[in-house]
Amino acid sequence: MRGMSCTTFIITQKISSTRNADLILLLDEGMLIAKGSHGELLARSALYRSICESQNGKETTNVQNLT
Repeated sequence: MRGMSCTTFIITQKISSTRNADLILLLDEGMLIAKGSHGELLARSALYRSICESQNGKETTNVQNLT
């Protein structure tokens, strides 16, 4: 039996729903402003980091940056 693959789109405001996604698209007022994995967006996007901090607390986000 051959393996099957699929693409799944999840539209969410919850960072916890995006952490394991292969690709996250960050939209602001309908415009694509950043894309990448959770770790890539933490490193490159001030808006994404701000959202993470507001949802998880600053300590959690800083620990994730170290891993």
